[in-house]
Amino acid sequence: MVGFGLAAFIQGSGYLRLGGAGVGPDLVLCGVLAWAYLYGPGGGAALGFVGGLALDSVSVGPVGMHCLLLAAIGLALGASRLGEYSPDLIWIVAAGLAGSAVFYGAVLLASRLLGTPIPLGAALPQLLLPALVMDTLLVVFLVTLLRRQSRQQAGRYQV
Repeated sequence: MVGFGLAAFIQGSGYLRLGGAGVGPDLVLCGVLAWAYLYGPGGGAALGFVGGLALDSVSVGPVGMHCLLLAAIGLALGASRLGEYSPDLIWIVAAGLAGSAVFYGAVLLASRLLGTPIPLGAALPQLLLPALVMDTLLVVFLVTLLRRQSRQQAGRYQV
């Protein structure tokens, strides 16, 4: 839980923004996607809610938007997961791409509906595509890392 607060702070501060466009991975989203993929809808929704609260605390957007959105994404992805020990890299990549695309699309739509549209225009592909790629790579890395950690912990407790 503390990790999500730290990830939200780092993300909100802009330290991970790369290049002139300021694109970077969405740490909290990637954490929720990886967790939901591995641990199912309950874990995905719970961590999405907590991660969303952390993001809402550092965001200038409407309060509760990230919380509800990440909880819904965690729930949906967790319900479609293959499991902790499934080696299906294509499914993990698809989950990262789909989860990121839904998240960014919903944030853009919500900002437009609430009267604070984000002016992207022609820059949308230059911002969205690199963000989707970075998020997907980070999700693959996090799933691999969390699986390894889970297996090591399971090995310690076997008699």
